[in-house]
Amino acid sequence: MGEGAPVRDDERPRAKHVSHPILRLDIVGANGARESEYRVFCKYQQRSVPIGTCSACAHCDAILPAPTPSVECTIPLDETEPPPDPQGVRTAVGGVLAAGATVIDPSVTVREALALLRSENRRSVAVVDEKRTIIGVVHEATFVPKPGARKEPPNESIARIMSGSVVVHESLPVRKALEVLAASHLREVTVVNEDGVPLGLFRDVDGLRWLVDARDRERTARGIPREEQKHGRDLR
Repeated sequence: MGEGAPVRDDERPRAKHVSHPILRLDIVGANGARESEYRVFCKYQQRSVPIGTCSACAHCDAILPAPTPSVECTIPLDETEPPPDPQGVRTAVGGVLAAGATVIDPSVTVREALALLRSENRRSVAVVDEKRTIIGVVHEATFVPKPGARKEPPNESIARIMSGSVVVHESLPVRKALEVLAASHLREVTVVNEDGVPLGLFRDVDGLRWLVDARDRERTARGIPREEQKHGRDLR
């Protein structure tokens, strides 16, 4: 092709714009001390990365603070772009998280942990070590007194009463994550990266809502009118 010749459509770089929500991890220590870390689940690499790594990437276009903090990127469009996933069997759960999570360190007291659950309307809170790796979880049921049982002193360290944690890896498909919740009789579960660091909370209602939206997107792509979609929704 000679210099200055027009570029044919089939020779143009194929790319797409994607938005990555910034997942903020708040670590609460004793007496309410807080530290924060920021990550995103990269839809190009299909794994979470620190915000600094993401912003230094050649595909990063901008970091937007509003309306929801996010990293905007332009990534190559694979020639074998996967088809819609209305059943959630290929979409990683890390990629559907819209926000991060608040966790506590083992020095937090029973009183402080209970106050956190109530203030954030949470059913559970993860406990992490100094490397931010999850080491346990405290459920709201822990604070419900049982007949004849010893009431935990309010200034007791939460490390003494935390239980083993059920977590899902960021790469687990949405459908499988919902199955984990159902099998564990839980309404929410912590999503972790390969190092066991929490990224965010995945709730059953969020997963079911995502499946409904994914089904609608798939039907729209097939040209099914929106009115027919309303009558044909199901979560098979």
